[in-house]
Amino acid sequence: MKVRFVAVLAAVVALGLVARAEDAFKWDPKAKKPAPKVGDKWWSEIKDVQKNNLALSMDGNAMPERKEDSVFTYRATFEVLEVDGDEATKTKVTFDRFERKSGEKTDTSLQGKTVTVEGKGDAKKATISDDATVSPQAKAWVGREIARSDAKKDKDTEPFFPKEPVAADGEWKLDPEQIAKDILKGAKIDPAKSSATGKLTNVREEKDGHHGTIEVTAKLQVTSFPMGPGALPVTEGGLMDILVVEDRALDGASHDGHAKMKMDYTMKGGQKTQRGDMALSMDMHAEKNVKSGTGDAPAGEGDGEKK
Repeated sequence: MKVRFVAVLAAVVALGLVARAEDAFKWDPKAKKPAPKVGDKWWSEIKDVQKNNLALSMDGNAMPERKEDSVFTYRATFEVLEVDGDEATKTKVTFDRFERKSGEKTDTSLQGKTVTVEGKGDAKKATISDDATVSPQAKAWVGREIARSDAKKDKDTEPFFPKEPVAADGEWKLDPEQIAKDILKGAKIDPAKSSATGKLTNVREEKDGHHGTIEVTAKLQVTSFPMGPGALPVTEGGLMDILVVEDRALDGASHDGHAKMKMDYTMKGGQKTQRGDMALSMDMHAEKNVKSGTGDAPAGEGDGEKK
């Protein structure tokens, strides 16, 4: 009986030590990521859906309504071929799936292609195999997104992440104006009617390090947005709802994770111009699903949607 009691007590103490170790963990977005190694391989798949309706009138005369619906999906495998210090200087990117649908047009020109990204920092350049059959739009996207430096990728997430380390179940406040500056180029918001917060939940230790769920909610009250050489005042609506939920490795030790981003926006605006009174209404919805993992992509997975 005494032996049993000692064993139970030891188990309780061990659990307490584990709990305290977990409680002590803090996620620091600024922490240095593990250096890449030759042979590192991971995959990523994305499905990006956007639906935009735009109605414009001049002096009460309605112009044809514009509907811009697009669906963009791709899946690619990344493999590090060369490394210099803390940066991969040569990476092979293989697209086994690529499709961009916009209206009546469909572009699959990158599907089956291999892209080689070479260089460091902002000097990275991408070379596409057999690029004669790749569309100009796909080439531009590769240069803009696939060849983007790690520093620029990190900068994209800065407005959504805490400035100080955060413990499990911790929350943080964000700057709505900074978020608007990054995702709504040239738009103005009312800071008093806008808000943005983040929280960290489901923190757990897995075989490759700590994982957790990051959730960011933002409401941006837009007061004007750029149109032509000037800005169009918002007269009705204008509240943009943004939700980002990402489950990921918190210490950069793994590529395993999934994320969903949603954005909804409805507004009406108007102003006097040299051509007369202009009125505009806009309804926008965007949703992006991302899934990634270490190693080769599993066969039969969906386009970025969590299974």
